[in-house]
Amino acid sequence: MSKPVIENENGEIVEAKGYETIVKSTVDETVAKLKSAMDENFDNRVREEIADQVEKSFEEMAKAIEDERPLNKLFDKVKHGDVSTGSPEYAAYRAERKKTFDRFLRVAAKAKAGSTQDLIEAADREGYQDVVDLYEKDVHSASDPANGGVLIPESMANEIIELRDNATIMRQIAGNSITIAGSHRIPREFSRITSYWADESEDFTVGKMDLDEDMIYPKKLTTAAVLSHELVADSVRDVNGMVTRRMMRDHGLKEDVTFLRGVGGSKQPTGLKGFIESDNTFERTGTGTVANIRTDLVEAVRILKAANHSTDGAAWILNSDIWAGLMDKLSSSQDTTPFATEMLAGRLLGLPFFETNQIPNNLDASGDGSNDESELYLVVRPYMVIADAEGMRLDASRDASYKLDGTLVSAFSRDQIVHRLITRSDFYYEYSDGAVLVEGIDW
Repeated sequence: MSKPVIENENGEIVEAKGYETIVKSTVDETVAKLKSAMDENFDNRVREEIADQVEKSFEEMAKAIEDERPLNKLFDKVKHGDVSTGSPEYAAYRAERKKTFDRFLRVAAKAKAGSTQDLIEAADREGYQDVVDLYEKDVHSASDPANGGVLIPESMANEIIELRDNATIMRQIAGNSITIAGSHRIPREFSRITSYWADESEDFTVGKMDLDEDMIYPKKLTTAAVLSHELVADSVRDVNGMVTRRMMRDHGLKEDVTFLRGVGGSKQPTGLKGFIESDNTFERTGTGTVANIRTDLVEAVRILKAANHSTDGAAWILNSDIWAGLMDKLSSSQDTTPFATEMLAGRLLGLPFFETNQIPNNLDASGDGSNDESELYLVVRPYMVIADAEGMRLDASRDASYKLDGTLVSAFSRDQIVHRLITRSDFYYEYSDGAVLVEGIDW
């Protein structure tokens, strides 16, 4: 069987490679990406579906290649001068060759083998100059759907512009992370043993230490998403992987804000704010002058020390509004920024700080109706405990049922894939007087 020939860089006439070579490297790359994207926790049926999709696409490619072979024979005749380039036969050849290549481009794009332009450039490298000429001379217009544009797959960027998320900090800050099985008891002293002075031969008084206990119960956090089969099958990118990554980010954000400000109860953990006793909570002093700000910061540290807690391991938690207010705050003489130099080194009043917008900036603790206030926390990191009951579970199923607006829906009957992410964890702070909360901040 005759095949096209080209002149290589050494001036030698050699056989041109077929479409098999054009997609060889991209096929290998596609398979590698798909394998890496198939998380071991994905349902086996999902893996099989992806594999079947790729196999079907490659079969369609092979059919396109087979359809091209009669054209190769005619091309060989054109190269040897047996067919005039001005003849009707050659014009028909060019039209058929273009149609076949268009079909090939669509199949290749669906199989993630590359963009239209990449494959046209590959055709040029492999010696299919007549196909390239057809595109360059605009025999069919890619911009005109009625004149062939419908055959050209739309180009799409490889990256998606993702939503920007708040910084998650609680697992980063927490000094203790433990694994539990079911409920977990934490004994604590309820009262101290009292010591007494005694005279010689006097009976000494025996003190008594009372004990109590706290309980940690793992709470379940779930994240779920539903995808249609068509979205997964027809997309030119890894939709399963993209959705999984977004689920993990949103899951982490929900966990983080709950560990920080969760209200507790039977369903969700009590957050750091819920553990801080009322005597350790106070509202900021007056207006946001440098003197008042320093008074509030010193008072927070004083409260911690007065309860016999060391500042070793202590840290501030604040949001970006407080950070900006402190960085920009000028002295009374308006010629220095008292906090900026220290904060650029990552410290505030000698202690490290962590910044997150998980702390709202639209609170109204002062009750003045401004809704522009925030909170500042001073914590001792070793007192923070995050308890995990098990590892993260990530599943995907085509047979599951789920509730939509209160109605039970079958993914199987709707030809959908249900992804779910589950963790079980709880948050605990060892000393209710070992943290301080400053409210009403509008610095």
